[in-house]
Amino acid sequence: MAHVVSYATGSGRRFDLASLRGTGGVGALWGNDLMSWEFDTDDTTGAATRGSAEFDVVARFRTRDDANEFAMATYGDAAEGRDGTLYVDGWQLTCKVKSGTPEQIASREGALCKLTLFSVDPTWRRITRHTLVAESGTQTSTTGLDYPTDYGFDYAGTSRGSSMQSFHADVPCSVRVTFYGPCTSPYVQVTSTTGRSTTSNYYGVDSSADAGERIVIDPMGRRSVGSSVYKVGAYGERTNLFDSRRRGVEGSGSYVFATMPAGDLMVSWPQGYAVDVETIEERGSLPWS
Repeated sequence: MAHVVSYATGSGRRFDLASLRGTGGVGALWGNDLMSWEFDTDDTTGAATRGSAEFDVVARFRTRDDANEFAMATYGDAAEGRDGTLYVDGWQLTCKVKSGTPEQIASREGALCKLTLFSVDPTWRRITRHTLVAESGTQTSTTGLDYPTDYGFDYAGTSRGSSMQSFHADVPCSVRVTFYGPCTSPYVQVTSTTGRSTTSNYYGVDSSADAGERIVIDPMGRRSVGSSVYKVGAYGERTNLFDSRRRGVEGSGSYVFATMPAGDLMVSWPQGYAVDVETIEERGSLPWS
């Protein structure tokens, strides 16, 4: 079975390694360790923890020039202390190239190189984006006195609440939300349904963004100050909005870093602004295929 694989350096350079095959063929080959997992166990308590990991990948570059450019780009990452990202079939792993050993250099077949990848957090993630366009909701209710013919304004009050079509998460997932301005105190509600169990959570920020600006809630940025809840200005400047997040703890229903259980997910929001909702599914290893 062929697989799609690529590697993006920390500087933003992406190398397409074409297809992956179990044996032979073009592209790159991986070892079974990409589909394996390992935990460290405390001898006294038996508690299991997961530390860093290394993976071996044999990459087949189309040309020697591609191999040279890859080597220079990953060397630059190492010198600057940047991580890169390995992509396989929609799943991604944050890592860096620890070493590279040429195994075959030919003019027609390209270059074969054994890579050792090092990951501090050996968690595979699949990020799926769902875009909610302003005023695109499917549920609209009208309150007050309305008229059968149109006026330049509406006498009735309109309460908009939108539900997008259900999408599915195979495993529990984190949620990254991006609100696009203009918006004030934006929020979305995500509801997960699994069998008879329903879980809902609000993701919101008590701040505002003008046109051309956006507000981001990113659970993957919690290790860095100013990278978890922030506003990006029209010129790319970033403002820390962590203190303006909707407060809560896991399970409270209003925790901006809440993890949603696997199942069918529905999203609702006021519709006055556009929103990107990204589900971040996590696995300890690549799916066996």
